[in-house]
Amino acid sequence: MNNENKHGDIVEQTRSETKQVKVNIQGGGSVAWNPDAVKFGSGVFIGGVPVDPRTQMPVPHPSQTVEVITWVDFRFNGIDASALWLLKESLSGITKIVADIQKWL
Repeated sequence: MNNENKHGDIVEQTRSETKQVKVNIQGGGSVAWNPDAVKFGSGVFIGGVPVDPRTQMPVPHPSQTVEVITWVDFRFNGIDASALWLLKESLSGITKIVADIQKWL
């Protein structure tokens, strides 16, 4: 993926964010969810701790830690490709090229 004049015609990128809530339970185990896609009703418990339906978060308790993670992605305009995807594909391709070259050394 390369435009003809990559240093003169830089392709714009669009930033997107996705939230994730992750609960780590003391003694082992964890659960994670996308708060935009999951809505908890009353009577839901995570690791024995109730989830407050108003906040959509577990009630604070010493037996668990709660993280709110923001995942950020950048997508190249015009081709709608993720910058992270492009980096992963590039690494995979480079790894294959190195392995192929090592056969000849």
